Amino acid sequence: TLDAALKAKAGGENEAALLAIRQLRDTVSTSAVPALMRALRHKDLRDAAAEALGWIGDRRAAKALLAELVRDGGRVSIVIALGLAGDKTSARPLHACLRGTAAPEIRAACAVAVGELRYPKANAALINLLRDESAEVRAHAAESLGRLRASSAAEALIEALADSDVNVVVEAVQSLGLLRHPMAREPLKKTAERLPSVAKLVEDAMLRIPAPKRESKP
Repeated sequence: TLDAALKAKAGGENEAALLAIRQLRDTVSTSAVPALMRALRHKDLRDAAAEALGWIGDRRAAKALLAELVRDGGRVSIVIALGLAGDKTSARPLHACLRGTAAPEIRAACAVAVGELRYPKANAALINLLRDESAEVRAHAAESLGRLRASSAAEALIEALADSDVNVVVEAVQSLGLLRHPMAREPLKKTAERLPSVAKLVEDAMLRIPAPKRESKP
């Protein structure tokens, strides 16, 4: 069991504890939550325990992860796990980190998490992140805007098609396909001409976007 492995960890048996955590994660059983919550207290097990709690998705797991976010907000694994857990009560503090001064990797993780949680109140903050100095942040913001079907982001995502980082362009293309906004058709075509490497993604996105209606002849 994990508790037995945690006791053995005191004697230096770290691998046994990590193996027990992975096994509990794979069971996706809520009965594993108390032991995993105890594992969160161990610095070198925290990432694995957070991932397992996220996969299990129990309300108690989300509460423990939120407490850990408050205590140690600079840990990507905690943020990602909150998104995986799917508990909507996590959305507000994650939204706050989008607007704060967190490190780029935390902003990127929060952008992913609010998308996973389908939290539309984060749309405006995500649109602002499309101009973030970090390409990773911009890419994840573009991805989540598509996941949220944020129609208000169409213009900003079209602007993101001109981003200097191809990963941002890829996410903007795919999100515009999900938004299905007709105004994206021409910018997408131009993007495919400029960047042949994304032409197939553009083609797939265009299939989702309604073609303009032809005017009937008098």
